Amino acid sequence: MRKWIGRHAKALLFGIGAAAAAVAVVAAATAPRSSAQGTQWTSVAMGAVVNQTVYGDPAAAGQAAADANAAVAALEQRISWRIDSSETARINQAAGSGAVECSGTTLALLRQCLDVAEKSGGAFDPCILPVSRLWDFDAEQFSPPQNSEIRSGLTVCSWKLLSLTDSQVSLELSGAGLDLGGIGKGAACDEALRVYAESGVSA
Repeated sequence: MRKWIGRHAKALLFGIGAAAAAVAVVAAATAPRSSAQGTQWTSVAMGAVVNQTVYGDPAAAGQAAADANAAVAALEQRISWRIDSSETARINQAAGSGAVECSGTTLALLRQCLDVAEKSGGAFDPCILPVSRLWDFDAEQFSPPQNSEIRSGLTVCSWKLLSLTDSQVSLELSGAGLDLGGIGKGAACDEALRVYAESGVSA
């Protein structure tokens, strides 16, 4: 039964990732292709292969797609816990020991996280990393975590451990950790839409 659940959970999450790719935007990309259907740009960001289709003057649309790609890549560099130099990774490394200076972009996103966490009663929790990282779907031989591992991780999973000031972020307990995967692709879409609006194109 555990093998069946693990295999089907992996397939389900693969499908979710593919669906997210249809609406998210981009980090490393191919050259744009223009046609009557708009300018198309295929790329990879946040673990997903994604497509942009941008409408308007082909030159302007191509530039907007490139700029959106760059904006999302910059966001990923800031918020991905898997990138050691990211602000999220540095916050996690400092958990229980101090605060980390963060950009306005990261602070604004974390304020959104706290707002949603509070309004949802913790159903959305940006501090889920101690549990979410237990599902290592990239491993050659995937196996779901033991119940004891999950229970241990849950002891340091709570959005209430996250504290913000005007310029700093901290996690109150050692072992706590941020995983912004539940909001990252939406934030990426927001970044792309901002670029499109500034460029005068649509997507």
